[in-house]
Amino acid sequence: MMKRLAAWGLTIIIIVILAITIIYTLLQTRWGAVSLSRWVNNTTPYHITIDKIEHRWSSPGNLTLRNVSLGAKGKPTILTTQRVDIELGLSQLFSPFHTTMLTLSNGTLTVAAATPSFPVRADVLKLKNVDIHRADDSWPIEAIQISGDIRHWHPNARQLPGSSAQFQLRAQSVTLKGVTSKEVQLQGETHDGILTISSLHAQVARGALNLSAQRYQDGSWQIQQFALQGLRAQSNAPLNSLLQSLSTLPNLTLQRLIIEDATLEGKNWATTGLHIRANNLIHDEKGWHSTNGALNLHAGNLLYGSLQLNAPRLSARFSSDGVKIQESAAQWERGEVRVSGEWQRATRALALDTLSISDTEYTLPSAWRAQLSTPLPAWLNTLSIKNLTLNRNLLIDITPDFPFQLTGLSGEGQGIELVRNGRWRFDAEHLRLNALAATFNRTDLNHPMLELQTRDALITGNAQASLPDAGTLKASVEAASISPLAFTLRLHGERVPLNMLDNWGWRSAFSGQGNLELKLQGNLAHPPLRHTLNGELRAQRQDGHSETQRLVNGEMAPAPALHAQ
Repeated sequence: MMKRLAAWGLTIIIIVILAITIIYTLLQTRWGAVSLSRWVNNTTPYHITIDKIEHRWSSPGNLTLRNVSLGAKGKPTILTTQRVDIELGLSQLFSPFHTTMLTLSNGTLTVAAATPSFPVRADVLKLKNVDIHRADDSWPIEAIQISGDIRHWHPNARQLPGSSAQFQLRAQSVTLKGVTSKEVQLQGETHDGILTISSLHAQVARGALNLSAQRYQDGSWQIQQFALQGLRAQSNAPLNSLLQSLSTLPNLTLQRLIIEDATLEGKNWATTGLHIRANNLIHDEKGWHSTNGALNLHAGNLLYGSLQLNAPRLSARFSSDGVKIQESAAQWERGEVRVSGEWQRATRALALDTLSISDTEYTLPSAWRAQLSTPLPAWLNTLSIKNLTLNRNLLIDITPDFPFQLTGLSGEGQGIELVRNGRWRFDAEHLRLNALAATFNRTDLNHPMLELQTRDALITGNAQASLPDAGTLKASVEAASISPLAFTLRLHGERVPLNMLDNWGWRSAFSGQGNLELKLQGNLAHPPLRHTLNGELRAQRQDGHSETQRLVNGEMAPAPALHAQ
């Protein structure tokens, strides 16, 4: 009896061993891989395909799957990979889907906003040349040939690495929102929904990027350092578009920004040799601001439209009240401009303590008078200058109806206001201007001088000049300090050529020298200026004969009136 029971037991053991051997052998065939895939698809919420399963007794704890695809039922495939290596351990006894190490080789991972969590976990997830694609309107990303480790990989629907993982990855290239970085190296961790990037190094636009930051559960960022060195970037976008994109960033705090030797070029703007150092910048629903920050900037040159600045530099401090401009200077139009002052956030007032313009050669824009009526940017409600200094400047206006040129223009002014309530105006406690020479519509003057002051929104001033040959001119002016910028000019000339104003549109019947009296009214804010002009010119010869001409809406009266004394 005992011999019979022993024989039956041995037979059962042999059958079990044979069955295990058959199953083990079949699983490593194409039929076995298909059958296992079918069983997973029928019993789980996932769909999976496996071409082949491999196992070697030389590595009994390792299992290899060939040509695997995985996804949720009714959803696009999440993962396709040529090879999956599974390192089994004692954890499979208590958690079958928890592996010691999971290795994905030569695959593609497609991530979407509603990507389901993976059904497996691993103490270590190793990636070897895996591509990651994320099609998202806000943060589209494409990473090519990622390799590295993710430790404590417990993925969920919100975070692919898991809620408590450490990662060290490198990628051949990463494209984020259309910007491509190469040779990317990333190290960090996730903990309780917080993503920490300990270090990020990459090559961007022939430059080097270094970043350390944290991303919180609400989507905001704390950036400890953002550094770019040697950047060389070109774009077809105008500067306004670039600045607008900066306003769409998520809420963030930027503790330290470093940009060194950057060259940037866009549509109608460019900069070379740009260096920026800034700290403690904040972006939130209020826009960009800072409660205790600083900015230092210098560059080889800056180009924006027709504006070109060489060797610009800026030093500023930020506070909750606004921006303190400690120093700002640039070479402009063959000269130099220096500025210091403060911008107040609450009132949007730019108050310049000093403005110095020296040795420039500047031609006014062709439509500068029309620009006096155009709206100013929202951030500029008031513009004032405490102290103005001008030295040896050349100012040119090439407007066809009345060009002029001032050579060696110098002067000083105090208490000047150029903008109030978002509109151009002119107020001055005192302004004195002088030049070596001037030409007004082909009429030359020597040593012109002008003094202006404003009281009760009325500009008053006096001017004088001499003529190249003989005679002197004296003038007085009254003008409104705010739009519509109406003015009245009175001009008196002694022993001057009586036809000297013919270049200004008058038509004198006299020649030789004598005295002139001119009264002219117009409006600077309604171009063309000529059509706003009304006035009267009286010329008197040395023999006592005189003539009177009148100007109406920019047109001369039919004929001058002659008088004899």
